[in-house]
Amino acid sequence: MATFLCIADIHEDEQKLEKIVEFSKGCDAILDAGDDLDRFVNNGDESAAIIRNICREFSNMIPSQRRTLAMKDAFRKVYEDKAVKINEYYRRAGIPVFAVLGNHDPSFVVSRMSAVNYIHGKYTDFMGLTLAGLPATGEFVRMVQDFCPEYYPHITWYNRVESERTAGEPSNAAKNILGSGKVDVFVTHKAFRPEFHSWSSRPGLRSCDYAYRNGVDAGAVAVDRKFKPRLNVFGHYHMREPRSAMIEGRMFLGPGVNHAVKVAMNDGMPEIIEALKYT
Repeated sequence: MATFLCIADIHEDEQKLEKIVEFSKGCDAILDAGDDLDRFVNNGDESAAIIRNICREFSNMIPSQRRTLAMKDAFRKVYEDKAVKINEYYRRAGIPVFAVLGNHDPSFVVSRMSAVNYIHGKYTDFMGLTLAGLPATGEFVRMVQDFCPEYYPHITWYNRVESERTAGEPSNAAKNILGSGKVDVFVTHKAFRPEFHSWSSRPGLRSCDYAYRNGVDAGAVAVDRKFKPRLNVFGHYHMREPRSAMIEGRMFLGPGVNHAVKVAMNDGMPEIIEALKYT
C-alpha cells in the first residue's frame, strides 16, 4: 500500500510549505499538482507585478534588444531564487515529491527543484504503481504571454478537445505517456473532465471554461481513455475545501488551496484517509 500526500496551488505560501513538511510524516510520497510559484498581489499574479517592476527598472537602457534581454534575465533570476527556497521545504519532507508544472510555474525552475521529480510528460514507477502527469492547461500568466512565453513551453502542450466525441491530437508529451504499459496515478494541473471545472472558488471564472471547446486537454483525455487511472489529482481551481468524485471506481481529487489530502492506494484502489487543514 502506498500513501500519498496530495497538494496543489501552494503559490509560495511558506506557512503551507511548513505544514506540508509536518503532514508528510508517515506518507510515502507527495503528489503536487502544480503552481508552486506566484504569491498573487492585489488580485493579480505576482509574475506580472515583477515584470512591471523590472520594465520600470530597465526602462532607460538602450538599445531595446539589450533592455529586453536584461529584463528577461532579471525575471529568471527572481524565480530561480524563489524555487531554491521552495525546494528546501520539499527536501525537508524527506520523501519523494512527484509534481507537474502549473501555468504559474516557469519551466526553468525544474533545474532548481532538485528535491522534486517532475513527471509532466513522463511516467515513472513507484511502489508498484505507475505515475504520470501533464500540465493540461493552456492558460498563460498575464503579461508573461507577451513578455517571455519561452519560459512556459509546457503551456503549448495543451491541445484543445473540440467536442466530447472528438479525441483531438495529443501533444508529444502526452504521446510519451501513452507509450507506457499502464498509468495508475495521473497528476494534472488542470482537470481534464469538464464536469470538474465548475468546482472553482475563484471569482469571475468564465462560463466558457466549463465547456469542452475551451477547457479540456486532448492529451490528458487520451491518457485517461487508454489507461483509466485509478487516481487523478488536480489543482488550478483554488477550491476552499477539498473535493473528490468517484466515477466508475476511479477517484478524481482536487485538494484545494487550504488542505493537503492523504490518499492510500491499497491494491490499486484509492481511499481518502484524511484532509489536513493548513491553518
